[in-house]
Amino acid sequence: MKLHIIRHAEAVGQSAAIPDGYRYLSCQGRTRFRRVADILKKCGIDQDIMFSSPLVRAVQTAETAAADNSSKISLAGDRRRQADNEP
Repeated sequence: MKLHIIRHAEAVGQSAAIPDGYRYLSCQGRTRFRRVADILKKCGIDQDIMFSSPLVRAVQTAETAAADNSSKISLAGDRRRQADNEP
């Protein structure tokens, strides 16, 4: 078994208008991570399952990585969202 850990791609900046748990990937973050996902695929790095926090930017990154295969994405809980009193 091999374990690959990938941090989410670049997200939009923090602001009072968007709670941290709902920050989404920036255009540049999406573009750069698509390139990373292509490189991983070319190197033969496949994922059977991915674990992601439920934060929007993390889920978007996992979805991009899973786009070209049938990887299952499993969401883990995140105490920060609960602590921020977000839905």
